Amino acid sequence: MPASSLVYSVVAPARLARLVTSSYRVGKPSLCQLFSVGVTHTYEVRAARTRLALRLYCRGWRSDAEIAYELAALRHLAARGASVSAPIARHDGRWITPVAAPEGRRQAVLFAWCDGSERLADKDAARAYGRGLARLHNASDDFTRTPRRVLDKRFLLSRPLAHVLPQLTHRPKDRLRLKRIADATMCEIDRRKRDLSWGFCHGDACAWNAKTKDGVTSFFDFDLCGDGWRSYDLACFLWGLTIREEANTKAKWRAFLDGYRSERPIRRADLAAIPLFVVAREVWLLGFQLGGADRWGRAWMGEGYFDYHLKYLQEWSNFRMPRLK
Repeated sequence: MPASSLVYSVVAPARLARLVTSSYRVGKPSLCQLFSVGVTHTYEVRAARTRLALRLYCRGWRSDAEIAYELAALRHLAARGASVSAPIARHDGRWITPVAAPEGRRQAVLFAWCDGSERLADKDAARAYGRGLARLHNASDDFTRTPRRVLDKRFLLSRPLAHVLPQLTHRPKDRLRLKRIADATMCEIDRRKRDLSWGFCHGDACAWNAKTKDGVTSFFDFDLCGDGWRSYDLACFLWGLTIREEANTKAKWRAFLDGYRSERPIRRADLAAIPLFVVAREVWLLGFQLGGADRWGRAWMGEGYFDYHLKYLQEWSNFRMPRLK
């Protein structure tokens, strides 16, 4: 369901604290507060000196089956030694807690909290991120559950493009250029796909959604996980560095690759395809943001927004690595 069609309320923390007390064996929370708001709402919970994250899904965002897939993947990864924010079972052994909201039934899941720094301050942090992502891929190689989604051309390009193009009718040249870039990206994926590695992906490993402590990176927010090209997961990290114009991008990128290779080899075809999937990630982002504008507003959708993102796409449109700073 597109983000623009979601309906949600903000549930009072005190009510969710009572839910945690009655549904989980973690003790009575001494703190429950809204931590972040997006397509899901995350509440910080502290109980028995333990920090936890309660995720409350917006109505219509994920089905119970889709959430169950994500939780099964996290349990599988944790069992094989990957450092992830694992779900915590209810006292009755179930994983999803229904929450009655004004808009209807929503789902809540309790997770372990990831400690550490989310900031990629230096090469060491980037290297740890690469090691962590490689370990995640290693741990998921034998995860065979039917995916809730496939991170394919339709997910990354076709559907997002349908949200973006109508927003560019006032810029016909840019609209045509974007369509050409997306079409070329889909053709290039088809040309290379036989040589590309495929498997479980975090789906949003964009130099965020992870925290590093004592040299170990732990991943959270698997909301976009599914089966896809492993090169896409690598590309998401580079996209995160370059879209934010991080300092020392080149050094951090090399450190990330070194960290990844210390745990898992990177096939030549996967490495060569990374610029291709940076483009795919950027098109996906535009579709996600513009498709959800009715939910989070349109004030930011000025010409500067389009100028920046279309320029970024143009720089990567030859599917080669531009000069990194």
